[in-house]
Amino acid sequence: GAGAAGVKVRLPSGAEARFFNCHLIATPFGPRNLVRGKRTVEEVVEDDLNSKAGQMQRLLERLVDHPEHDADLTTFIVGDMNSPSHLDWGEDNLAQNAGFAVVWPTSRMLVESGFTDVYRQLYPDPRSHRGFTYTNGYPKNVVISQEMQERIDFIYYRNGAGPKLHPVQFYLHNEDPYPSDHR
Repeated sequence: GAGAAGVKVRLPSGAEARFFNCHLIATPFGPRNLVRGKRTVEEVVEDDLNSKAGQMQRLLERLVDHPEHDADLTTFIVGDMNSPSHLDWGEDNLAQNAGFAVVWPTSRMLVESGFTDVYRQLYPDPRSHRGFTYTNGYPKNVVISQEMQERIDFIYYRNGAGPKLHPVQFYLHNEDPYPSDHR
């Protein structure tokens, strides 16, 4: 029910970390519903709470923060969240978001659980570094009317006991038709 799997890995330093990959449910897709006028901000937040954020909550409870699963280790959660980041949809970024500000619950939940969005840590301003992972259009760079370009694929980390990690570089795999993990 969590839409994820994980492993414990040994880093070159000998320290251990946990790595979870998830692919959360794709529908309903809030940005598209907002832009096409099918749902209000309040409704897409409620939709996200009942779908993607629900899956993320189960992932956190059953695997990530469960005391029997080495919750004190540095942890990575990566994958296709199918939900944007609240860090990208603030009041200061209305122009890129069709005039909407949305506190997306899935990303907020991760940040409130102590996780850091790697891309936003390295590139804190969503106006200068949007970070598209979906949709960049198909054929490449042809975006239809009423379609949002989004960052819905993420790398999050939370330091645990032991060595503290921090990101130093970020790459966006730019494939056609989809960047990031969509290819």
